[in-house]
Amino acid sequence: MVVRLPEIIQHVLANPTAYPGPFQQSQPRTSQAFQSLDPQRQMRLIVDALVLRLKELLSEGQSVSIDNLGAFSFASSWHLSRYGPDFVSKTPCFVPHKKLQAACTNYKPNSQRLDTDPHALTTAQSVPAKIKFLNEVPLASGCYYKTDVVKSAVKQFFTAVVDLADRGYDIDLDMDVVCIKVVNKNVKATFSSGLTGPCSEPKRPSTMAHSTKGMKLSESWAKPDYSAAMTSYLDRPKSREVQNLRVGTANLGIMGRDLTSCA
Repeated sequence: MVVRLPEIIQHVLANPTAYPGPFQQSQPRTSQAFQSLDPQRQMRLIVDALVLRLKELLSEGQSVSIDNLGAFSFASSWHLSRYGPDFVSKTPCFVPHKKLQAACTNYKPNSQRLDTDPHALTTAQSVPAKIKFLNEVPLASGCYYKTDVVKSAVKQFFTAVVDLADRGYDIDLDMDVVCIKVVNKNVKATFSSGLTGPCSEPKRPSTMAHSTKGMKLSESWAKPDYSAAMTSYLDRPKSREVQNLRVGTANLGIMGRDLTSCA
């Protein structure tokens, strides 16, 4: 049996004891313009936001680590020039989290193009690049939920992926920019041509991102993790208009009951 994204969500919500968290119940939104959703649609909204955010980060060439899933990074290939500057092209790579590797007993670490450190304590530390851990705050902002709701939903979703892989299920996790498949206890990632195409073009190497040039480490901690994808994920709410409409509807209901009692 092949388990896909919707089935993983159903599995998580059907087992609240194994996957606890506030996302198991319908939660209020941080804007009154948005209605609360049932747990199924609520979690799907959060997971879809995660997929969009991952696409944004990888398209920017950033290395990303997601707990219980793994790390996404880029392997560099140098193109030496005899008469001009050298160029470099990149190939996106996926390194499974140690828990996912343990669940996928047929996975061979040496199949990776990245020169990972086998003695590293965590998957993120094994990747030879500056890596960014997935931040749930932009996801919560884009979905208009509190951060603890989004954080617990993301954590339990990928915990379920590891659990299902450990039980021998085949998994087809389509995350738009990358598809992660677990087949016969082996895990493999296939990246979309929309990502691999631009990365494969040789470019002049850059030593640091322009946004962090000359920035101290302590300053980078204080820098907001802005996400254009999450800013436009949902249409900007018109809270005042929606609230006025709800008050007007409630008043009409009260007036209707008064007229009925008079009759």
